Amino acid sequence: MDNIEAVAYSQEERNYSVQLSEGQIATREHDYTQNGIQIEELESEKKRINKSFTDQINDLKASSAELGKAVKFKSEQRHGFVFNVEDPETETMYMFDEEGVCIDHRPFTANERQRVIKLQNEAV
Repeated sequence: MDNIEAVAYSQEERNYSVQLSEGQIATREHDYTQNGIQIEELESEKKRINKSFTDQINDLKASSAELGKAVKFKSEQRHGFVFNVEDPETETMYMFDEEGVCIDHRPFTANERQRVIKLQNEAV
């Protein structure tokens, strides 16, 4: 290197080409194949992770929508058994949830009124 530097007209840094030996070519082919395999594995993992994050985001968005409705309307929808209890004296139907909490009440419908009248007539 000392001799080359001493006789060189100038020195510069740049890209240049070098011919590869058969062994070097084989090594590069192997590395190229391995890179392709790793890229495919990483892209597959990326898709799986993205799907997982997307699913989590969608779950949170759905939950937020339900919570927003509950806040807006000051109530929320539930699913379960409702027990209807009638009060013939006031002609009111009370609805209780599974925990025994009164969740609503309403006047009798026409059919319910007729049924109560029929039961009262049978009792007399």
